[in-house]
Order: sequence, then structure tokens, then C-alpha cells
Amino acid sequence: MNVFILYKLIKQLQEIINSPADSPQPEFQIEGGGCLFRVLKKMFKLIDRPWKMYPLGVMFGLGFDTSSEIALLGISAISASQGTSFWLILLFPVLFTAGMCLLDTTDGALMMALYTSTRLAKDTIAVLYYQAVLTGVTVMVAVVIGVIQFLGMLQGAANLEGGFWDGVEVASDNYDIIGGAICGSFVVFGVLSAILYRPWRKRVDAKRNALARQYDGDQFDMAEPNNAEETHGEPELIQEEAPVPFGRSDRKGDHVV
Repeated sequence: MNVFILYKLIKQLQEIINSPADSPQPEFQIEGGGCLFRVLKKMFKLIDRPWKMYPLGVMFGLGFDTSSEIALLGISAISASQGTSFWLILLFPVLFTAGMCLLDTTDGALMMALYTSTRLAKDTIAVLYYQAVLTGVTVMVAVVIGVIQFLGMLQGAANLEGGFWDGVEVASDNYDIIGGAICGSFVVFGVLSAILYRPWRKRVDAKRNALARQYDGDQFDMAEPNNAEETHGEPELIQEEAPVPFGRSDRKGDHVV
């Protein structure tokens, strides 16, 4: 799904880049709504207050099992079997909840600041650029985690051995390091995208300005023959004025030609 969203974002961005600078920019369209979005579209309208997101998040958390959450449940079960106190075991889900709240809140605050800033709110190109970068990083992270989990399951099921599979086992046993690397990758790619945005935007604006000048030139070339046809298409008829007879008046007031 994220790959499809990334494709649609890049397609929207290319359409705007290949349009003249003075053309109206299309509004940013959120892509990614699947069949369930169309079926449950009316139910989404029930969430019209910020506080309603909390019970929705609780329901989402009850049915959402991440690899970290599964590892946490396994650690809790092992600790309970070894006679660890019940209250100490409860510290694990509390720490997990605190970490998730910290990261998700930070992510939401950064996204809100990005999309509602006065400099980027009306700049469709900037919004599409940063959205494509973040979605691309998300796709890359999902592919890496999926490959590691798949290879780990394959190794456990087939008892595969060798240097490569030893590395897969080490990676599967160190998800905490992988999680930290993922957070660091978002920071690194975010900083790089912000640094590279200005030179990239200058090239895009130069291209769009060139397209605008070319479009104006084509419009002028199309209008010039029409003006020539209006001027030289038919001869202009000039009506000559009749000469005014020259005359004078005598002393008695009679007009003499």
C-alpha cells in the first residue's frame, strides 16, 4: 500500500513540475484509501473531536501486534516463569507504552508543524516533496524489517547454517538496535531532504519558468497571424470627401461662385 501511495505522490509531483509556473497548482490529494475506506467512509465522520482519537487508538492497540510488542510479551512470560514479581513485570508494558507515546506524539507534532506551517501550507510542491521523502523512508524501513523477519522465520523452520544465516540470527536477536537505527534514519533523511530541497527547488522553478515563457511565446505566435489576417485580409475602403466649392459674397450679400 505504501508503495502505491509513493507512486501516486511522485506522479502528482511530476505533473506539477512539468506544468508552467503561472498555471494554477492542483490541490494536494491524499492517496491510499482502500476498499474499507469507501465502505466505512461515513463512520470516519464520527471522529470530529480530538479526544475521540484516544478511544480509537485504544481499540487499534488491542488488535495491533508489532514485533516489539510480541518480544515484550515473550520477555514478560519468561520473567514470570522465573519467579519475577508481578509488579516488576508490569514495568515492561509501561515502558513500552511510554516509548510508543513519545515517538508517536513527536511524529504527529512534526507532521502537523510541516503541513500547517504558513510557508508550506499553500505550497503544493513542498508538501508533495516532503511527503514523498517520508513515504519513501517508510517503504525502505518496511522492506528491511520484512526481509529480516522472513529470513529469520526461514532459518528457524529449515535450520539453515552458514555465515549469512548467522548474520540473520544476530539481526533477529537485536531488534532494539534496529529500532534505534530506524529512528536515526528518519532524522538523517529528514535533515538531508531539508538541505537538498533548496537547490532542487531552484531547478524546478527554473524549468517551470522556462515552460511558462515557451507557452507565452507559442500563444503570441498563434495570435500574430490572426492579427495579420484582420489587417491585410480585405482592402480597406476609403471614402473621399467631395470638394467644397469656393465662393465669395458681394456687397449686396448675394453669394457668387
